[in-house]
Amino acid sequence: MAFAFSTKFAERPDHFCEWLARRGLGCEGAFVTRAVYGRYLREALGAAMERYGRRLKLVDDEVLDIEERGGRVTLGLVNGGRIEADCAVLAVGNLPPHDPPAVADGRLPARIYVGDPWATPFEEGLAPGAPVLVIGTGLTALDVILRLVSHGFDGPIVAMSRRGLRPHRHVENLPRPKPVLAKPAPELSALVRWARRAARTTDWRLVVDSLRPITQMMWASADGPKRARFLRHLRPFWDVHRHRLAPSVADRIDALVASGQLCFEPGKIAKVSATESGAAVEWRPRGSDELKILHVARMINCTGPQGDLLRSSDPLVRRMLAARRIRPNALRLGLDIDREGHVIDGHGRASEHILAIGPMTRGDHWEVVAVPDIRVQVSALARRLVNAHWIAGEEL
Repeated sequence: MAFAFSTKFAERPDHFCEWLARRGLGCEGAFVTRAVYGRYLREALGAAMERYGRRLKLVDDEVLDIEERGGRVTLGLVNGGRIEADCAVLAVGNLPPHDPPAVADGRLPARIYVGDPWATPFEEGLAPGAPVLVIGTGLTALDVILRLVSHGFDGPIVAMSRRGLRPHRHVENLPRPKPVLAKPAPELSALVRWARRAARTTDWRLVVDSLRPITQMMWASADGPKRARFLRHLRPFWDVHRHRLAPSVADRIDALVASGQLCFEPGKIAKVSATESGAAVEWRPRGSDELKILHVARMINCTGPQGDLLRSSDPLVRRMLAARRIRPNALRLGLDIDREGHVIDGHGRASEHILAIGPMTRGDHWEVVAVPDIRVQVSALARRLVNAHWIAGEEL
């Protein structure tokens, strides 16, 4: 799938575009694959290693625990080694998707149910024409659908979520959005009305994008109940308008729908039973009390990354939770942190030497899953850690 990525340097907004142009891979406004962006990051890291090799060391291992004592931190590794440091930054990224309640008992065999599509070759072993159920209708689901089709899968695909919403198409050659620099409405309902009125005179994509400069400010100013209402009622609509599809990807999805191979269904899975050929899925269409049955050869969980630490199987997260060195955010959106990014422990105390960045801080920052937001967060943290008050020619 193609995505619109951006530079990793907050102070050099054209760096990625320049990199693409030098390699003939695109220019400003281009949509590129995750693989291309991964290549960009590897090359940038390689250049940093070559230039700052004595300051940067990569350790190929897994951290099992982080302890804080004596004004320092100690990281315990899988291989038995230990790393002593002045501070540690949790940059664990997204947690794998949680299993839906109907399959959470773990009774379905791996050939039928794929819990994490990024950790499993889900496209293998499917018979020609075998039906597949994709749980979720967001970007992860569309990525999985296109991967199935690109590997020659020709069977029917049903993509199901509670509302059946899928990401909207982006439009090329739009003008730059005019940033909104002040909160346009105090309440969520009024904000929706403002956005609808604004979209009558300009493309709705520009309206959504114009809010980016103040999205984190609005989230920070909202109290717990207001944030909970947003997550309960507006988050699905925000996601499909905010995280959009490249036109070429939207064309491929539309073609699959038009051909009848792909169908989006709004509904909720009630019960799943294993059968000889796969699974019988009992589901309830949205707005109906009637149960329907769908027979599939494979179910793929594409509900996307989750943030509930209490449901995580990650060894580091589980151990730090058990030791009360971290705690979940009040809305179960990752880690609880203070304003400077220090993790808050199970006793309500902010750590002095353990910090967090990235999607696991979403509960406090919300818009911190896309590259432009993460790069600003990383840059600010790096400058604070080294007591830098400006960024010089060395990019720090």
